[in-house]
Amino acid sequence: MSTKMTIEYGDDFHLYEECFERDNVWLELENVQASVSTNPNFVKIGIPIKIWRKIIKGWSENPWGGDESLDNRSYDE
Repeated sequence: MSTKMTIEYGDDFHLYEECFERDNVWLELENVQASVSTNPNFVKIGIPIKIWRKIIKGWSENPWGGDESLDNRSYDE
């Protein structure tokens, strides 16, 4: 059983949340430019604009995307 709840997806990306977690959204990307520095907390990603537009459209249409009161809250609250 998957714990991923899709917010938006396409051939080269998947924006999702993990069940029972409201601390992060997760973005999997394929066929993009990325570089990782020696700082383990830093990643730079070049996202094609067509993919980015679809990602932000999916986020803005998602119930969580427009309701900050859901941030950092468990589903039990």
